Amino acid sequence: MKKGMHFSQLISDEQNKTHFIKNAGLANPALLHELGTSNIKLNEYAYQIINSERFNPDGLSSSITIIECALADLGLTGGGNFSEINAAIVKFDLCACPVEFGPYIRLAYLEQAESNVETVNQNPHGALTIFSKPLFENEDFPRGLYLRNFNRAKWLRGYCCSDDYIWTSDARMIFQIKHPDK
Repeated sequence: MKKGMHFSQLISDEQNKTHFIKNAGLANPALLHELGTSNIKLNEYAYQIINSERFNPDGLSSSITIIECALADLGLTGGGNFSEINAAIVKFDLCACPVEFGPYIRLAYLEQAESNVETVNQNPHGALTIFSKPLFENEDFPRGLYLRNFNRAKWLRGYCCSDDYIWTSDARMIFQIKHPDK
């Protein structure tokens, strides 16, 4: 890690929030039920991820600490693709979130600002992408999850994109803090 770079530098911007996310240890059916009772909507891609044989919540830690920030906050002023984002977060002691924490992150983010801007084939306005490693290295399988509050409905949505897709510098993402106590 470069000297002087630390996730705490990102916290000085009041939009960059940290959250403690607890793993409730729910099996997939119970997890889907909890999302439903919390009025969280899922798209087909989110169901594909959660119902995949590689979506394994059993091996998760009991909790993680996450931070939400824009790519520009990580030094990616021109935006970045998956590889560039992955390289940038290492400098701040951040890493990819386990995709299995996605539903718990959605449940923790119930106060997300609403956006009614419709988008096609691009990162939606107001979305919070959970930066995670894809379950499969296959561009036809959903790559990950994002949170959205759209038309008064809270969503956990899966998405597909290519390895070279460029997120804009103002795209907000959620990352895991590797060592939150340091």
